[in-house]
Amino acid sequence: MTPRSLWPALVALVALVCVGCGSAAPESGDALGPVDLSMGLGKGWLLGQRYIDAQGSLINKSDESLTLVSVEPVFAYGRRSAEVYRTAVFVPAKTAMDGPGGEMVGGLFLRWPPSFREAGTCTYFRLRPVRGETVGPGKGAALAMFIHMARPGKWQIKGEWVTYRQNGTLYRQFNDYAVQTRVRARGAPYSPGHFGEKRCHTRPLSQAMHAPLSETGHP
Repeated sequence: MTPRSLWPALVALVALVCVGCGSAAPESGDALGPVDLSMGLGKGWLLGQRYIDAQGSLINKSDESLTLVSVEPVFAYGRRSAEVYRTAVFVPAKTAMDGPGGEMVGGLFLRWPPSFREAGTCTYFRLRPVRGETVGPGKGAALAMFIHMARPGKWQIKGEWVTYRQNGTLYRQFNDYAVQTRVRARGAPYSPGHFGEKRCHTRPLSQAMHAPLSETGHP
C-alpha cells in the first residue's frame, strides 16, 4: 500500500508526464510556396511609432485548401528594437489607383482602421484573425503584423513560422519574408505620405492597441 503522504507527489508526477498528451506535434509542411518579397526603409522609424505592415507573403502552391492556425515572426536581429504584438490577415480591397479589377494587397498603415485615401474617397481595409483563415489552392494571403518601435537600433524580420491544417493534418513550415529597417531616437516620425490616412475616419494605432478586428473594413 502506498503511504498517504506520497499521493501528492505521484499525482504531480503523472501530471508532468502527461503534459502535451493528445496534442501531436506538427509535421513539416511544404504547401507554402516561396515569395520573393523584401522591403527596407532607409530612413527608419522614430522611437515609439507603431505601424501595420501588411504584405502578400503567403502562397498556397498545393492542390488542396489549407487553414491557417498561427503565424510567428522570426527575427534575424534586433528583436528588442521592434516588437510584433499582434498578427492578422489583411483583406485586399479595390482602389482607384489599382485600376479596373485591381486590388491593393498590402501597405504600411499608421492609423486605425487601416485606410487609403485617393481623389477624396477613403477605402477601409478589413482585417481578420489568422486562426481559421482558409487559403485555397493557388491562392495567396496577406499577413498583417502590428509592430512597435521599442528601442533604437537596426532590426530585421527574416521570415515566419506558419502553422496550418490540411486534410486533417497539422503542419508547420518556415516562410521566407524579409523586412529590415531601423529605429531612430530623434528626428521626424516616418510617414508613407501618400495614404492620406489622417483625412479618413481613423485614429492613431496607439489608441487602438487592443481594438477588435471587427472595427476594420468600414468608416
